[in-house]
Amino acid sequence: MINLGGDPPPLLFDPPSFSYTPPPIVVQQPPTLQFLTTNLNYGNWTFDFDLDFWNSLISGFFGVSRFLDQAVAAVQATIQGWFQSWSRNVPNFQNPTMAWDGINATAITTSSFLGLVFHQEIRIVVTNLRVSYERGVLVTTTPVTVQPPTVTIDPPPFLFKVPASATLEHIAGRVIIDGGNSVETAGATIVVHNGAGLANAGLLTNRYLPRYEQTGENPVTGAPIYTLQTSDGTPTRRPRAAATTSPSPCSSSAVPRRRTTSAQVC
Repeated sequence: MINLGGDPPPLLFDPPSFSYTPPPIVVQQPPTLQFLTTNLNYGNWTFDFDLDFWNSLISGFFGVSRFLDQAVAAVQATIQGWFQSWSRNVPNFQNPTMAWDGINATAITTSSFLGLVFHQEIRIVVTNLRVSYERGVLVTTTPVTVQPPTVTIDPPPFLFKVPASATLEHIAGRVIIDGGNSVETAGATIVVHNGAGLANAGLLTNRYLPRYEQTGENPVTGAPIYTLQTSDGTPTRRPRAAATTSPSPCSSSAVPRRRTTSAQVC
């Protein structure tokens, strides 16, 4: 039975499962913190420290040796001051160290009268002064390629339902139904659902086409050679039904040949 229009039954589709491998993903890792050592060589560095009036006067009677140890400590405090200043400006400043090959302290009198010293300076010469510290820097790491695993996807089954149609007005031209090649005794029934459509005049015709089959090839060109099929000397034909716009309601037509076709309009 062939239906033109009507309410077709729903169709159940169950797509097969398939495997899918996602493309690789390049992941940029966060930078790492690395510490670099900075070495500074200042060579021979000179520090001058002033003695006030009373310390200068005392040094004139007792000498300046008692102030030399204080001067060396002042050198160390000065360099520690450098470190504290650098720690506020150098990112991730750590592990500062100081070193030298020798320290030489001398007293320099800048003001005296009748053997009395009123002002002196202690000059400290640090031989081959060296300082070092570590600073942290962010280092970019090598990106990492991540390959997601292969996954198996099994789509769910679904129903496909075409809305019912009781009109053939959307058919603008001719409809051809191929009767096929086999021999049938009962024929096929065509049901036209046009209850909600216009009752326009229609025409259902039957036409037989000669049947050819390939029997060889042209030895020169290679083109196929077709021969008309016959049965007991009669050419074999295949039926085809052609209809224009909707036939009149409840009319029918039959094809009394090898494959019969009947039509009914409802």
